[in-house]
Amino acid sequence: MRFSSPVRRGDLVFGFSNRNSGIFFCVDAASGKTLWTSDPRQGDNAVILISGELLFLLKDNAELIVARASGSAFEPLHRYKVSESNTYANPLMLAKGIVIKDDTTLSYLSWE
Repeated sequence: MRFSSPVRRGDLVFGFSNRNSGIFFCVDAASGKTLWTSDPRQGDNAVILISGELLFLLKDNAELIVARASGSAFEPLHRYKVSESNTYANPLMLAKGIVIKDDTTLSYLSWE
């Protein structure tokens, strides 16, 4: 994990590694065993947030992936293109949406 910080849910740790041109992973915190990895070539960097049973994975190419926070497999539920420029800043999670900053603007995506 070069620039990305992991998140934890119970005994599961979810992270992003710059190996293989970017790869998401899940590790069992108790044993250190890797439970799954995503397909490679996900990008140079990603911000990972967790809310309940969902992961919010914002890649630097402005793709937001909503995935299940599961130890069984990488389970993307939805993919969204959230900007036309790069997204390096951490998004702001709100009760009814998410705020995302790209190179020049702030965007609010509502859950409603």
